[in-house]
Amino acid sequence: MLIALLGTVAMNAIFWFAVQPVNSYWMEGHAVSSFAASFFRIGAMREDQRLQWTRLRDRWEYSHLARAVASSVSLLALVISLAIQS
Repeated sequence: MLIALLGTVAMNAIFWFAVQPVNSYWMEGHAVSSFAASFFRIGAMREDQRLQWTRLRDRWEYSHLARAVASSVSLLALVISLAIQS
């Protein structure tokens, strides 16, 4: 169960520290609702952190891959935990 929890925490940390800053950068200048605007301001990149587009795309793609791995590990850990307890 602890491994499943850690995988879920890792998945969320990857989102907020790797995915969300790129999402915020891509949404700059787009007309969105006030709720969406406040969401996309979270974790926005500073001017000195902005990279060229291909590096941002790669960061976004690889962070989603890492989130998928963390999610799979969490699910597998839960299934194993349930199988052992039964």
